[in-house]
Amino acid sequence: MYDFQKSEDINSDVQFSFDMVIIDPPFITRDVWEKYAVTTRLLLKRRDSEDSEGSGLVMATTVAENQEIMKELFHATPTVFKPKLPNLVYQYNVYTNFYSELLSKPNPEIK
Repeated sequence: MYDFQKSEDINSDVQFSFDMVIIDPPFITRDVWEKYAVTTRLLLKRRDSEDSEGSGLVMATTVAENQEIMKELFHATPTVFKPKLPNLVYQYNVYTNFYSELLSKPNPEIK
C-alpha cells in the first residue's frame, strides 16, 4: 500500500532498488508532484557516488502546464507520444528523463 501523503514511508526492503519508476498520480498539482519526487528518489537505484541522487529512469504522465515541474523534479521532458484519454477534459503528456524511439512518434490513435 502506498500513500502519497506519506511520501517517505517506503519499506526499506525496496528502497534504492528500482531501475525505473512510472508515475501516474491521482492529482496533478505541484504539492502532489513534490511528494512523488521524494518517493521516486527513495525508490531509484543510487549512482556510484554517495552524494548523488538516483540514476534510474522516470516516466510520468501529466498536463502540459506541468512541464517546468517535470523538468525541475525529474529532469524529464515531454515526449511526442501522447496517450489517448477520450473521457478526460485535459490532454496528458508523457514525460521521461530518457530517450525512447517509440515515444518519439505520435500516437496513431490521436488524429
